[in-house]
Amino acid sequence: AINTASEQFAEAQWQVSTGMRVRVPSDDPVAAQRAVMDQASIDRLDAYKGVSDSASSRVTAMDSALSNIIDKISEALVALQSSLGSTATKEVRDQAALTMEGIRDALAADINTTFGGTRLFSGTNSSVAPYVKSGGTWTYQGTNTGMTVDVSENRSVTIAMDGQSIMQGSDAADVLSTL
Repeated sequence: AINTASEQFAEAQWQVSTGMRVRVPSDDPVAAQRAVMDQASIDRLDAYKGVSDSASSRVTAMDSALSNIIDKISEALVALQSSLGSTATKEVRDQAALTMEGIRDALAADINTTFGGTRLFSGTNSSVAPYVKSGGTWTYQGTNTGMTVDVSENRSVTIAMDGQSIMQGSDAADVLSTL
């Protein structure tokens, strides 16, 4: 009886000191299975957290680039308005043309934004620049499919977008070529 009590005391002491109730799976197979399943759930949640943090940073970078694109298109509209009409001189129009070229180049830089070594607006072809100028013509090199990642079991987030839908939409020409 003393040996049994001593073993039970040692087991209780071990459980208190380690915070664990099961030493080996044979001690309690159901609890061991539950522990394995719980650990798998924790690992899955940790993986989702890492992906979520990365996706959040990418979405913030995309939001910033898109805000810059909107600002530059607004600047282009203002510059265009100033050069319209019969009262605008050749110098005003020449200055507006130079302004448009600068805005176009800034738009190209924004749509070709990278984050972590990948392009944000090339769709699933994130290793190439979305837009390149070749022989005076702007060409979209990305794909028309966005890239998504799962941030939880039932939720995904777009981390790379189709740049052509942003810069061209359903129009015949993209903004870069128009400017």
